[in-house]
Amino acid sequence: MSEPKNGRLVGAPYPAAPSNNGLQLTEAARCAPLAFRSWGQSVRAAFAAEPECSTDRNWRGRLQGLVLALFLPSIASAEVMDKERGLPWLWASAIVMGCIGFVAWRRGPWLGLIALGLSFLFVFSFAIELDDQWVGPDILQEAGQGYFVQAYASFALCAVLHSFGLLSYLHRKRANNQQVRPA
Repeated sequence: MSEPKNGRLVGAPYPAAPSNNGLQLTEAARCAPLAFRSWGQSVRAAFAAEPECSTDRNWRGRLQGLVLALFLPSIASAEVMDKERGLPWLWASAIVMGCIGFVAWRRGPWLGLIALGLSFLFVFSFAIELDDQWVGPDILQEAGQGYFVQAYASFALCAVLHSFGLLSYLHRKRANNQQVRPA
């Protein structure tokens, strides 16, 4: 057998076990990119790979490990806002509920009342989270005052669309009643 090269005996049937900085990983685990490592292997193991594994793919694994180590704590710190609805969803659903209410009120008072009830449940289910004594301050801290302003503005838009639908129904009903009476 010849001289050891990078912790291996050249020509040996089985490679000598490298020190691997005391992590005791198998060759497959030492050469695997971070994305394919098991849950129990640390980010530190990604930087303890063997020199033979230093191919073009491995530097990407090390870079991926570095990015995850730097940014994962900031991603994991979101406690409340990752469970709350985002502003685009809130605006879109307020517009949809308001338009449904507008059309329902124009069709008749019973449909308008049903749409108003559904819209009220939507607004109430979200407003109760904003006004909660434990969740509300955390939302305010994580999302800021602008989130509250836009949330309540979307609720107001939904109410305005319902009101326009009701006013349109009343205006049309009054116009029909005046046309029926002979002058």
